[in-house]
This record gives sequence, structure tokens and C-alpha cells, in this order.
Amino acid sequence: MPRFIAAIWLVPSLIWVMSCSSTSYSDTSLSVATVEIVEIEPEPESTIDRSTKIAARVRYSIDDFKPDKGRYELSITFGTTTPGNTFRTHNVNEGMARLTAAQGEVDLSYRLSSLKKHENLQLAVPVQVRFIVTEKYGPKGRSKIIGFTEFVTFPM
Repeated sequence: MPRFIAAIWLVPSLIWVMSCSSTSYSDTSLSVATVEIVEIEPEPESTIDRSTKIAARVRYSIDDFKPDKGRYELSITFGTTTPGNTFRTHNVNEGMARLTAAQGEVDLSYRLSSLKKHENLQLAVPVQVRFIVTEKYGPKGRSKIIGFTEFVTFPM
């Protein structure tokens, strides 16, 4: 008999805990960014190889900027062999910058030789490069792309 009473108490308690911990974040609460490439090396459409270093100056502007530390990042991304998909490297020292102001210009670079083996397998040829601004949100630190450039293509 005591097991049955415990089960009756436990079920409503779990429902209450689940309903209290659920929080939704709508896309309307996120910022919007404009992103543009000011200059990039090598020149777009230049032939590159695995030893090439891609370097760019990127200008960004974030509407409704929220000055939380680590909330915004500017990253280089690469097109994949799956049309429409991209990946970004997670190397804090290369190809990514944390943004601390609502607008500015950032110099980013990335050596293709830094790509990991599984990233090399995904890399589309010709190489497609795009710069994105992401915003972290919510209690689990999820992130969403809030602005990006057009792709720049490099034959290989």
C-alpha cells in the first residue's frame, strides 16, 4: 500500500517540475546582424590548396545588441559536400572572434591545413567560404545564426 501512495504523490510532482523548468525563446527575442566582407585574401576565384591561409576583414553590425560576455561570435564557415550545409571549426585561436561591441571590423584568418580529417572529408570543392555571426541564448547556451555573408568560392 505505501508504494501506491508514493506513486500518486510522485506523478503530480514530476509534472509540476517539468512545467516549471520549461522556458521558450522565440526567434523574435534574438538580435539581427548585417555582415559584409571588406577584403579577403586570396582573391575570390583564385586557385588554392590545402596549405592556403584565408584571411579576411569582416564588418558587422548587430541590431538590439545585448552586452553579455561571450554572447556573440563571428566565425568562418565552409560549404560541405552536402548542398546547402556548412560547418565551422571550433578553434578559438583561429577563424573565430567573440564580439564585444554592436558594430565593428574584425580580422579573421584560417589555414586550410588546420582542418581536421573529418572536416576535410566534408569540405566542398570548389571551397566555399562564408562568415557568420551567431548569438548564444537560453539556459543551455544554444546558438543561432543571426547574420551572414554571401559565399566566396575558391577553386582547388
